[in-house]
Amino acid sequence: RWTRHKKVANLLCNYLEESGISLLVKDKKCLLPTVTSAVLPGAMTSEDLQKYMKEEYGILIAGGVGPLRKRVFRVGHMAYSAQEYLVKRVISGIRSFVNNH
Repeated sequence: RWTRHKKVANLLCNYLEESGISLLVKDKKCLLPTVTSAVLPGAMTSEDLQKYMKEEYGILIAGGVGPLRKRVFRVGHMAYSAQEYLVKRVISGIRSFVNNH
């Protein structure tokens, strides 16, 4: 299970970094295998991303908390959702959102 969780976390983190989306946690040793937090570039907001993912893909993701509420989004990848094909669907949605904004 741990290997599977780490594999999908790495898949998502690598995609985000390659796409110019910064990970909130910079130190790779401190990344969690069950949730990834990232910072949207430019004027994009996590609220818009959350709405887009829910309406277009039926996927629920979380926003940031407190002062980071509008800039940060969080993707959970644990238990059943820690599957490569599901994380690839999340990646497709994020890619589509970024390309359209």
